[in-house]
Amino acid sequence: MIQKVILLLDVVVTRPIQLEVLEDPAGRRIKADVNVGSAETLQFLRQEATLPGAHVLKIVRATVVDVRCTQGGDNVFIQGGLTKFIGFETEDGVVQSVEERVALANFVNILGLGTRSGVTVTCNITAVDVGNTLNPATGQLVTRFLLTFQAQAFEVQQITVREDHEGMLIKVEALIGEGEKQVLIEQTKTLAAIKITNSVAQLRRVSWIIKHGKAVVQTHGVMSRGNYGI
Repeated sequence: MIQKVILLLDVVVTRPIQLEVLEDPAGRRIKADVNVGSAETLQFLRQEATLPGAHVLKIVRATVVDVRCTQGGDNVFIQGGLTKFIGFETEDGVVQSVEERVALANFVNILGLGTRSGVTVTCNITAVDVGNTLNPATGQLVTRFLLTFQAQAFEVQQITVREDHEGMLIKVEALIGEGEKQVLIEQTKTLAAIKITNSVAQLRRVSWIIKHGKAVVQTHGVMSRGNYGI
């Protein structure tokens, strides 16, 4: 017996991109990261270095590395490093190279960012070479870069968008259902107090599983704290 099987190998390659979409109440409801704010600032970086014996500048290649950011209110603090690879030729025709690293730091302001919760902030630094000069007599090198510090804030939202079968193919999370339920949790605790001034409850470590078409939501602890007077 001879068996023949045809295998169809389907490979889809994706990468994150940002699209401008048109909301349509009659369209499909999806869950997506929505840009709720962005900002950028420019910085001119000029540095001097001495290259002993350098006669001809061959190459200056810069790479931005280790970009990270932290949020504080409406401000986003962006940090990173600029690695410069410098190649030059001496008067004797010998090609040499050196590598330098420069720390970068700046901040941008996104209005209203501090009042939002559940926001994800991404950041980026780009460097554009705007001219380098070498003095063959002294070996002094001057490098100049225009730095752009960018930050974007994203919030997960449910939006309804219009489909276009002749448009771009994208991969998103489609909303197929939702539901909510209220549960009253009542606890009795004895305190040596005559007045409660503040009480706060917080849910920690919320998880869920899908079982038999239902979403089972679990929380592994309810923590409450408060102030009271005796």
